[in-house]
Amino acid sequence: MKALALVEHVDRELDLVCLLRLLLKRRHGIELDVANFYADAPLTLAGPAPRVVLTPFFYAVEDLVMHDYVEAWPETRFLNLAWEQVFYPSHQAIKAPRDKFTRKKVTHLAWSQTFADYLTDNGVFPNRIRRVGHALYRLYGEPYQRYFESRASLAREFGLNPNKRWVFVPENYRWAFFTDTKLRKLGRRGVEQDELFEMRDFCRRSLTLLMQWCDALARRDDVEVIFRPRPATSVEQISGFSAEVFGGRAPAFGMIKGRSARDWVIASDVVASSYSTVLIEGALAGKTLVKIAPEPIPDGLRYDWCDLVPPVADEAQFLAACLRHDQQASAMPLRDWADHMFFAAGDPVERLVEAIAEEVKSAYGQPAAPRVDRNGASMPPWLRLLAPALGPGARHDLFEKHAPGYFFNRGTHEKDMFDQGEVRRRVAKWSRSLAA
Repeated sequence: MKALALVEHVDRELDLVCLLRLLLKRRHGIELDVANFYADAPLTLAGPAPRVVLTPFFYAVEDLVMHDYVEAWPETRFLNLAWEQVFYPSHQAIKAPRDKFTRKKVTHLAWSQTFADYLTDNGVFPNRIRRVGHALYRLYGEPYQRYFESRASLAREFGLNPNKRWVFVPENYRWAFFTDTKLRKLGRRGVEQDELFEMRDFCRRSLTLLMQWCDALARRDDVEVIFRPRPATSVEQISGFSAEVFGGRAPAFGMIKGRSARDWVIASDVVASSYSTVLIEGALAGKTLVKIAPEPIPDGLRYDWCDLVPPVADEAQFLAACLRHDQQASAMPLRDWADHMFFAAGDPVERLVEAIAEEVKSAYGQPAAPRVDRNGASMPPWLRLLAPALGPGARHDLFEKHAPGYFFNRGTHEKDMFDQGEVRRRVAKWSRSLAA
């Protein structure tokens, strides 16, 4: 028995997907193939139709590349892992299921009852929702936490002093980089355009101040500031913004995109961010939390749970908060909320493994899913023969030129190409860490 997992962002998803691959094989004899949702689409679609596919999201068949999978595999079962389920208000409309196929045919795996209710409120059939808990957040507990990189290892890799206080700053101002065209397009999904443009202005103002505060903090001799762009914000984009803020001079802090947010959360002393869900991860890891709020967060971006973390509004408050030692005081209210929200029904990793296994076994009780040899990411015959022997980068270059309908933005997804050797490496690492 086999299934296919499609990955969008390596740092967010690949570690857990590789853990699922290990556990599905061990416990149920199920082989889980792994591919990039965008970059591997032409090669994946050229093969036989899988009976079950795990997708990183599923909002509508019409979405970029998703329509290729549905068109090519009309009888395949789609399981939506839905890696984004904690929405601020402006995302409520943008991320809602938008068509009959998504509501009636796709099985959605929910982290919480709140998300399950959100799906049913937007027309998803109740029998297409399975509540499994938040497996990504479960990785902060034993036995899974030991898989991630140690502080000493990260210090060697990135030239950091392990004896200093580490302040991890995952920026979350994605709207700062959206063009007018992008905002108008999103506005057509039910959000007022004026609200979207104000969100962008807010993010640009806030990101400017955050960089200035981090620069001041990083000039201390006893602190390492690890400033990390969002997965879909390139180092080039964030560096260009920094150049505007500092007039071309280099800030005292380093912008690091290597390794995952989980590695840095576990290794650091402090997690400082805006309305980012990484604050929840910091709470689960028992870190000192600092919420960046130089001005009130617009209603469209505000989560209710943000009120569980005290805000800092200026540079002096930011510096003081990053230097305090009060993990329990700053993290416990949010940690208690997360435990109640996401872990109410047992170990989410175990529940996710069993949910996938049940779907795969059920699918293998039915006739094989056919593949329709027509989709927007098709390849010419010569490329079908050549592509499997190439590495991800070489394939990408050829797909851009010769695969109609191919889409992979290497600029915004600069870390999201991977090969099967990387999958095998992470599976082997999980095997060693769970045996320790």
